[in-house]
Amino acid sequence: MKTSKKKSKSGAGRKAGPLLSQPVLASRPQPWFFYVVRADAKWLYAGITLDVERRFREHVEGTGKGSKFLRAHSRLELVFQCEAGDKSSALKLEYRFKRLPKAAKERVVKTGKLEWDD
Repeated sequence: MKTSKKKSKSGAGRKAGPLLSQPVLASRPQPWFFYVVRADAKWLYAGITLDVERRFREHVEGTGKGSKFLRAHSRLELVFQCEAGDKSSALKLEYRFKRLPKAAKERVVKTGKLEWDD
């Protein structure tokens, strides 16, 4: 014979967790950023992040979170950054930038304006 336990609909006897006891506030999602780092005055590295300063520091310090490519280079300079919206938009921007020829990438860095911006 099966026995079943009935759940109380009132929730009596259960403690409310910290998330349930706090009012829900609508917050704006944190924007993603696209950035470009110049390595050894010649190579360009592009990436995305929520915090450009933290991410660049990780690259400079060569910690495990920094890119393998940049760990091999000693002089790093943050040469471009822009807000990219959500993560999907940032990834698309990064992909598009990486497909540009070197001269076009250098133009973006020099002018501070993405070529396809009008």
